[in-house]
Amino acid sequence: MTFQARPVLAGLDDADDELVAVRAGAVEARLRDQPLHLFSAFAPPPPDALPEAPWPPRDAALARMMRAVAAAGRSIDVDARMVCGDLAAALVAQAPQASLVVLAAAAAARPDGGSGACPVACRSAVPVLVVPARPATQGAPVMAGLASGAASDAILEFAFDEAARRGVPLRVVHLSDAATAGHWHRSELLAGLSVPAPPTVGSTPADLAERLLAESLAGWPARYPDVRIERCVVHGPDVEHGIATLTRDACMIVVAARSRLETGARILGPVTGGLLRDAGCPVAVVAAADRVLSAPNGDICR
Repeated sequence: MTFQARPVLAGLDDADDELVAVRAGAVEARLRDQPLHLFSAFAPPPPDALPEAPWPPRDAALARMMRAVAAAGRSIDVDARMVCGDLAAALVAQAPQASLVVLAAAAAARPDGGSGACPVACRSAVPVLVVPARPATQGAPVMAGLASGAASDAILEFAFDEAARRGVPLRVVHLSDAATAGHWHRSELLAGLSVPAPPTVGSTPADLAERLLAESLAGWPARYPDVRIERCVVHGPDVEHGIATLTRDACMIVVAARSRLETGARILGPVTGGLLRDAGCPVAVVAAADRVLSAPNGDICR
């Protein structure tokens, strides 16, 4: 049988002074026993510039790449690539051949989006890990954030795999707010969708969240018998703050980028977008393209 390498890609953004994406990418590559591919981008020189002429953006990217190779260490295979143009576009183009894309959260926090952690998370064919400067808590659980109406299989598979590789528990968190519960009571949103039946009269949003959480986890303990599962429901008017607080005691949180039913375009909901800015641990964004509820006003039910 031929072994096909599916490398971990790490993007070197000029906002990532501490090379946190490279260090996190090296850890992920070791856990997967896969090579690490480093990408650094620079703005193209003027059309009339000579190839041998100095070009500060290119020189800065090269220096950043040399530091990154040293930071990655020698215990894994490292491939270094420089691209002239947009880093986000290069990562998205290479993602189908990879197992994971890693970026620093510093780019996501920029007013202009920087090199594009958010666009990469929306467009990547594989999960994208966005890493904050604050080190993750070693030995802490992996978290999986589930939301009413969204397909959970992709989130849970990635989260269980990560927990199994690290030998840590998996904390499955169901996010629920009043707006989400209200959408689930609208029978027209359920037409033609393979989703749980509407709650019975008198059920509270917390009751519904507990039931959906139990149904989402059905069958998974048998597939991952060595992963201890913790369950949690975050319910209230400010689930974004609640889930961000929980990430301070986690080594990673796995959430979804969703697809609009009308266009198929993938978007980041308010919880995922907030976590990319405020999470206390790395945020893994995976595609959850099926079974997403669309509210009457066009919003995505999260």
